[in-house]
Amino acid sequence: MALAIDDDGALRLEERRQQELCRLQILNTRSERTFDDIVRVAALLCETPMSIIGFVDRYRLWFKAKVGVEVREAPRERSFCSYAVEQNAFCLIQDARAHPVFARHPAVISTPTVRFYAGALLKSRNECPLGTLAVIDTMLRPDFSENDQRNLERLARITMEHLELRLELLSNRRFERRLTLIEHLSRTIA
Repeated sequence: MALAIDDDGALRLEERRQQELCRLQILNTRSERTFDDIVRVAALLCETPMSIIGFVDRYRLWFKAKVGVEVREAPRERSFCSYAVEQNAFCLIQDARAHPVFARHPAVISTPTVRFYAGALLKSRNECPLGTLAVIDTMLRPDFSENDQRNLERLARITMEHLELRLELLSNRRFERRLTLIEHLSRTIA
C-alpha cells in the first residue's frame, strides 16, 4: 500500500518525515555502539553478510549503522530502503535480479551484487516511516522465514525506542547545562 495517493499527500508526508528526522537529531551523527550492536545482531540472526540502519533523507539514504557495507550514504533515488518507505511495509526481495524495480540497480548488476534484501520499517512514534533496519545478502535466501521477519521487525522497534530514549537523554543534558548556567549567572550577579 502506497503512503500517499496524490502529490499533495506525498509532499505532506515527505515534510512530516523530514520533521521527524530533525526532531530525532539522528542524521550525520557519529557511530554509536547500541546501533552498531543492533545491525550485528540482525546480521547474525538472519545469517547475512550485510545489515544496515538506514534513514531516508531528502536526497540520500544515510546509514546510522552498518556491517558489511563500506559507504556511509547512497543516493535516495531507487534505493531499497526508499522503496520500503514508499510502500510503507516490510520489504522482502527474494531475488533482486528478478525484481521489476531493482533488476538494473547498480548494486544488483555490479559490486556488491545484491540478490536478497529484507527491510523492517523504522517508524516514528506517530507511525511515520523514516527508514529501515535491513539485512542484505549476495545470495538468494529462500529460507528467510516469517520468524526472521518478526525478529527483524522487533529489532526495528528496539531501534526506534532507543532513538526516542537517546533524544530524551540529549534533552535532559541540555536542560541540565542551561540550569547550571543560570545558577552560575545568578551567583555571579548576586
